Amino acid sequence: MRDHGSKWATLDKREFEQRLGEDERERKHRKSVERLARGSTDPGWVYYVEQGDLIKIGYSANPLGRMKSYGPTAHLMAVHPGTLALEKEIHAQFRRYLARGREWFSRHEVVLAHVASVRERFGDPSVFAYAYTIPPEKRGSGVSQRKTSARFQLVR
Repeated sequence: MRDHGSKWATLDKREFEQRLGEDERERKHRKSVERLARGSTDPGWVYYVEQGDLIKIGYSANPLGRMKSYGPTAHLMAVHPGTLALEKEIHAQFRRYLARGREWFSRHEVVLAHVASVRERFGDPSVFAYAYTIPPEKRGSGVSQRKTSARFQLVR
């Protein structure tokens, strides 16, 4: 017995799977848009990664996980509490030093001075570095990201 009131009732199997795929894509897109909208104020971390002659300024709720996506030549320079909105403000502040894409900046003295001030204020970011980027003297220090993140307070 068919339920003719349902949008799925009159579809054959191929059409059903095609529409289901479209609905799933729409759901994922909606979820992504909602996450981005929420993310502008969700607390997380703004990080600064040096790779080659460029510095990436990025945002992540999980910098340790994010660092896994960079290769072993990446160097985590600094990390501080922040939001996606704050990351965008920093991008705007340094837009004249933008080198590639929308998050990769040149190693200009102004950008480097900002990174140094973040590092001075918030300390050594190696607790957020992926294992192959942690200097040997820091490995096995027993410091966890959770313990370290507790000492930072997000200032809004």
